[in-house]
Amino acid sequence: MQLLPFMRCANSRICLLFFSNKLEYRGITMKFIYTRSNDEIRIDQIEDPEAVIYVPERFEDCPVTELGSYVLAHSSVEEIHLPPYVRKIGAYGFYECEQLKRIYCYSRVLDLGAGLFAGVPAVEYLDITEFPGERSCLKEMLTELRQTLRVQIHCYCTRMRVQQQDFADASHSKSAKSAATTVSYGIFSSENSYPCTAMIQPLRQAGRKEAGQEILKPGETKQREREQQNLDLSSEKLPEEYEARLIFPEYFEDSVENTPARIVCIETHGCGHRYRYCFAGRVFQYRGYDELFPHVQVQEKEELVTELALGRLLYPKELSEKFREQYQTYIREHWEMAGRLLIQADNMKKNHVSNLEPGKLPWLVEEVLMPRKDQCETRQPELAAEQLRNTEQNQSLQNFSAQLSTFIQIAQESGDTEMVSWLMERRHQLRAADSMQSAGALHDAETIQDLTGDMEHSVKTQSSKRKRRFKF
Repeated sequence: MQLLPFMRCANSRICLLFFSNKLEYRGITMKFIYTRSNDEIRIDQIEDPEAVIYVPERFEDCPVTELGSYVLAHSSVEEIHLPPYVRKIGAYGFYECEQLKRIYCYSRVLDLGAGLFAGVPAVEYLDITEFPGERSCLKEMLTELRQTLRVQIHCYCTRMRVQQQDFADASHSKSAKSAATTVSYGIFSSENSYPCTAMIQPLRQAGRKEAGQEILKPGETKQREREQQNLDLSSEKLPEEYEARLIFPEYFEDSVENTPARIVCIETHGCGHRYRYCFAGRVFQYRGYDELFPHVQVQEKEELVTELALGRLLYPKELSEKFREQYQTYIREHWEMAGRLLIQADNMKKNHVSNLEPGKLPWLVEEVLMPRKDQCETRQPELAAEQLRNTEQNQSLQNFSAQLSTFIQIAQESGDTEMVSWLMERRHQLRAADSMQSAGALHDAETIQDLTGDMEHSVKTQSSKRKRRFKF
């Protein structure tokens, strides 16, 4: 680690230390230039960044809470992963990152600098991990990104609870320290990579004695904090974990000059702006999102609309029964496109982005497309109604078998041998069940015909006997 010249602030109480550190993180080696201030790290520059960047959570046991201005400007980064403590990204942080496509972040990035995504036209995927009970940065991110955007929202409460406590401790560490401790930030000890440990430790102990706190050894502090966190996790009821996968269509604005009136009219094209207004404050409204489905059907392509509907059905966060039926109806009408998208998800190309996971085609076949048996059957149906019901059911099974054959052909074209074998086995089971049902229906028809013949024969016999009696 290299120590750069530090800067003393005007009030002579707080000093900033500038560091340069070459770090190997997840197999990727990059050089980070960062500033340390009040036990928080601001990354000012990442030299020679790779295509995929994992920003470290900590430097020198201090959380990374900020990315500086122009931190990745004019770079060729394609994917960036931000740690959970980042609260701010400086102005023009991703300026002209023309190849940036995927962003993984946490919901705490509430301070987005001006022009953050200026000259960034290729972003198409956003992954946000939310913290229960905290504000989310989803609204700000969607406002900055107007292109078609696939968004995945996660909330894993067990892991997030621990990070939430760590974040609170890091946020309040500044107020918990005395003024004498803050002055020592201008002194750096290269031996232990911490500013003047011998000077800070007595001051901290003196402050804790005055506050009536227990003085622990260096190794006992973190252990006590971890035990307290585990106790809180076991005693407190955590919120429900959830995941949602959404698509926000593209929209753009066009300025049209009205010369006689000497005004400029702004025309909005695309329905993406409607989807970006589905917020009550900062809280995303899933019901409002589902109500806009008729608009996207008219204005967007079939492939995008089908993927949107599949995402809501597979991950039904706050999905009501009314809108579930709406999405299922659309999928049944566009079943071929739905099957093609799910088969493509099994062999996803490197540069292709999708909200769909591999292995979901059986769900489409079993839960959405497979015809259901009629639950409203009478014990003694009439012959015409029974024949009509059997005809409709046979037609549905034939259509379902044709759908399976189409899926088999698509899977063969894409080289998905595992899905081909599953589909062929499913079609074989369907045909076997259909044969047994047809045989049963034929037997029932013959039985009904025999009963009808016996009744007609008995009626004729009785009528002939009566005629003989009247002949006398």
